[in-house]
Amino acid sequence: METVDAVTVTTEELANVYREFNENVYVLPNSLDFSIWKPVRIVKDGSVRITWHGGCSHYDDLLEIKPVFESIVKNHKAVKLEICGHEFKGVFKNISHDQYSYHGWVPTDVHPYYQATLNADVAVIPLKDDLFNRCKSAIKWIEYSALQIPCVARNIPPYSEVIEHGETGFLYNDNKECEMYLEKLINDPAIRTRIGKQAYHYVVENFNAKDNSKIWAVAIKEISEGVCH
Repeated sequence: METVDAVTVTTEELANVYREFNENVYVLPNSLDFSIWKPVRIVKDGSVRITWHGGCSHYDDLLEIKPVFESIVKNHKAVKLEICGHEFKGVFKNISHDQYSYHGWVPTDVHPYYQATLNADVAVIPLKDDLFNRCKSAIKWIEYSALQIPCVARNIPPYSEVIEHGETGFLYNDNKECEMYLEKLINDPAIRTRIGKQAYHYVVENFNAKDNSKIWAVAIKEISEGVCH
């Protein structure tokens, strides 16, 4: 890392870590192609679907809010969990199949379409508070917002840096708050719609690959010409 011409990362938090090894660090934000990240018009069936997705590195994150999910489905018979990711099938074995669907791993090339067809009403983004997680990007919120799905996310970077609490999502500090904000979204379709639309407009303006490609082009030009900042 010390000998390369430059390092590219997705967040300023991660850039600060890598600047210890190389002063030429470029922050190139994760961005979406909105020609493929599109909401799908799906007829609702009366259920309120809460979705979560992540790889195996998120196992501890998901376990942190397991009690929240168990409480929510117990108090709301119309709620259904839509869980996507590696090795999570047995996590909610105590929840009825009527309220829990496990989708396994979704190939990245069909991920936008699959996420759009889950018929999700709300997304939750738990995150343990450690340096590894704080250096991640807000890609999950960006993807959900592209589909106009309102989110409840942990109140730490990267999500605390992009979500305006109560306007483009909800930020929680503990499981009690997480459940409270999920309840708010479950019980009020109008809030779900408002939050989802406002988040969508924000990510279109700030995380559109069509616009942000210019940032990448400048970085690649500077690195290739040896004029790194």
